[in-house]
Amino acid sequence: KCLHGATSYASTHCCVVTANFCKADLRIARCADCDFTGAGFPNANLSYGSFTGAVFNNAVFTNAKMNGAELQGADLSEAQELTQEQIDSAITDADTKLPPGLTNPATRGGQMEDPPPPPAV
Repeated sequence: KCLHGATSYASTHCCVVTANFCKADLRIARCADCDFTGAGFPNANLSYGSFTGAVFNNAVFTNAKMNGAELQGADLSEAQELTQEQIDSAITDADTKLPPGLTNPATRGGQMEDPPPPPAV
C-alpha cells in the first residue's frame, strides 16, 4: 500500500519494513533509529527530515528529494537507486554508511557546515 501524502511523520526506533512512501511528503519527519528495510521512497520528499541512525537495507530512493535530510549514522549501504547528488544534498557524518560507488561528503570535506533552515509547512 502506498502512503503517498503522508506528512509530519514522527517516531523513534520504529520498524516500517517494506512500507511504500511513494510521493510521500516526509519533510521535517522525525524518524531516528527507524528500520526502513525494503521500504520504497520513489518521488518522496525527505528534505530536512531527521533519519539519524536509521537503517535503509534494500530501500529504494528513485527520484527522492533529500535536501538537508539528516542522515548522520544512517546505514544506506544496501540502498537502491541512491545517487551521489542525493547524498551531496543531505547531511551526513563519518558514521553514515553508503553503497559502493558513492562517497560521503562528510569524509571528503564537502559537507555543508550549516544547512539552510527547513521551509515553513
